[in-house]
Amino acid sequence: MKNLTKYLVIAIIPFLFTSCEKSEESPNPTINKIKVGEAMITDANTKLQIWADADLNTGYNKLYLIALDATTNEPKSDATFAIKPMMTMTMTGGMTMTHSSPFEQADAAAKKNNLTPAAAVFTMPTSDSGFWKMEVTLNNNKKAIIPIKVEESKQSRLIMASTADKTNYIVALLPNPAYKIGANDFELQISRKIDANTYTPVNDFTVEMTPEMPDMGHGSPNNVNPTFVANGHYKGKVNFTMSGYWKVNLKIKDASGTTIGEDTFFKITF
Repeated sequence: MKNLTKYLVIAIIPFLFTSCEKSEESPNPTINKIKVGEAMITDANTKLQIWADADLNTGYNKLYLIALDATTNEPKSDATFAIKPMMTMTMTGGMTMTHSSPFEQADAAAKKNNLTPAAAVFTMPTSDSGFWKMEVTLNNNKKAIIPIKVEESKQSRLIMASTADKTNYIVALLPNPAYKIGANDFELQISRKIDANTYTPVNDFTVEMTPEMPDMGHGSPNNVNPTFVANGHYKGKVNFTMSGYWKVNLKIKDASGTTIGEDTFFKITF
């Protein structure tokens, strides 16, 4: 009987390890994410989905794309994507106009668990007179249009700024769902507007940051100004010494030292 028990234990142990390994290799890729859009490409028997960490809001949004076999619902691991956000607006008189917004192209090299990351900076919310859609190209040859809904952000996350020569910039604050007393990550993405459909990341700006608490009449020490890291992103640290309403003032300068915009700031309440 002892020998039988020993053999049963030996037989079970490999099964347990195999089960654990399979679970680690095949996690549910969309746990803790929200599906924000979906479309079918019928002639490719493929379902395209866009997921996000939260509901889409004006400002910077991280996105994740996945292609599924429409019959089996299994991920297509070799799928590649190209995206472009587009807003269609109905003007007075019924005329329509379209424009894009800053975005970060889907990065196949950063794919994880069949989710390909991308990002978009939505400059306005969906409304009765305007709607967003994501143009997605699959494997360089199949296209889909995915309607998406964008809400107005509850926190201040977007600044439109310009210079005297009318060059326009969009400064987006990356969302932080867990601001706290003490040092907090503070990350910006800055883009230059070339035309209504073209934006490029800005990599040579300097940013000075001065937080203040207007209702209390004080600021905070030990802040770290955001500095350039990559692809128009600037990272720093903001120190909140107490909870409540904060105004984070920014002085943004281009490579020549010219200030971008006037009275630029983000409002943060936690």
